[in-house]
Amino acid sequence: MMSYPLSRWVTLVVVVQAFLFIQTGYSATTNSDGGLAMLEEFLMTDPSLLCHYVTCQEPVSSDACPDGTLYMEGTSQFGCCGACVAFRQEGEKCTGSIDPSYGGGYVKNQQKPTTSFMASLYNVTDNIVDSSWCDYSYMCFNDKCITDSRVENCKSMLNHYLNDIQDPTLYIYYRDDYRWKPKCTAEGKFEPKQCLGPESQQRCVCMDPDGNRIFGRAFPEQEELFKTMNCKCSRQAWEKKQAGQLSVTLHCLENGNFEPLQCEDDWCYCIDPDTGIPYGSRLSEKAMHLLPCYNKTLIGEQYLRRCESEYHAHAKVIEALDETGVNGPQTFANCDQDGSYESRQCNQELCNCKDKYNSATLCFSLEKDCQCARDKKYYMDTNSKMTVKCEVNTGSYEEVQDQTAYKYCVDEDGIRSGPLVKKSKDYTLICDEAYLCQKNGANTADRHCDKVCTFNVMYDCPLEAYPLAASSPVE
Repeated sequence: MMSYPLSRWVTLVVVVQAFLFIQTGYSATTNSDGGLAMLEEFLMTDPSLLCHYVTCQEPVSSDACPDGTLYMEGTSQFGCCGACVAFRQEGEKCTGSIDPSYGGGYVKNQQKPTTSFMASLYNVTDNIVDSSWCDYSYMCFNDKCITDSRVENCKSMLNHYLNDIQDPTLYIYYRDDYRWKPKCTAEGKFEPKQCLGPESQQRCVCMDPDGNRIFGRAFPEQEELFKTMNCKCSRQAWEKKQAGQLSVTLHCLENGNFEPLQCEDDWCYCIDPDTGIPYGSRLSEKAMHLLPCYNKTLIGEQYLRRCESEYHAHAKVIEALDETGVNGPQTFANCDQDGSYESRQCNQELCNCKDKYNSATLCFSLEKDCQCARDKKYYMDTNSKMTVKCEVNTGSYEEVQDQTAYKYCVDEDGIRSGPLVKKSKDYTLICDEAYLCQKNGANTADRHCDKVCTFNVMYDCPLEAYPLAASSPVE
């Protein structure tokens, strides 16, 4: 048992005795246990009563918890205070598992408090407590934490990656170099910023907690955008929309960061793009030019940009017509979170891939996104030698792209998401298997990583199919 600071023992005893005397008139001096037995009786009936008399020691916030721990309320000092909780990892002894479907990810112990619960107080060091429960994406089996194959989240994907990369039979550099290491929250969700693709060719994108793409990305050649990218604006805008807010006027940079000036509900304020924390005064939109972060060249005289203005104007017309019983046209401009036009714009008859100003039609679009059409224009405008293949009449990326004498799978952003193989002979790429390899790893019954490249349909591709086979992995 760890030693407990004498000063805190004294404080605890005083709190216990004062609590018992106030509640019952009971004097701890008449009992040899100092009132702890009576205290546990109160904890079993209404533990919240005690919290009025407890001052939390060394309180922390979720941001202050070290890596590998999760801040949780009601986990220390008689359940009155929050603490950073360290759960058991793979292979460690355990007594239970976190239920990922539970709101906070933590199932509280339903047993009545005992002296073992009291003893948990001694394991508090700088507000970090140990749990005997398995962490997210693990399950407690035969008293040990093992990977829970039923759970599919960021942490399970990370576990597969970390497990495979340590085994040269599961992670083969020339075959699996496209696999990327996800960044996860303590709850097993995806962090807003994720960098995908081979290490030497990575692009960063913004994601929602479940790993779906949202607004915001950056090419490596966009040095400042790439280096400072945090996706905090994109994630906050996504959260507001998920909460049912139809008109979200947050302005995000191309990389998903906050623009320095923000306006909501006709009030404007400055925000730190790095931290996402507002500062200074809040002024009406008419007086936004008085804010220190106002940039006339960037913002102009009006906060809402052309696409946003069109969207709001159209919405008001529809609303006015609805009040008179007339059904107005339901076509709205689709806007990106930077206020420009989304790549895919539709009217009542058809959809087209457009540039961000909605001035140039890049191609027709059926049911998919127009990311490839947008990127193709970007490469042309920047005189890049990069060439891409877009699907006919969709504007999205073809699943398999060419690079001189090689071919490879790409995702919706054109990021390489499969091995680089030679175009010669009958080498076939199965991009769905590459996706499953990234998600579930190689150590599965289906062994998806083996099946990405096939030869003559029936066989795994031979070593000579991979141009990187002679290369050494980057340390």
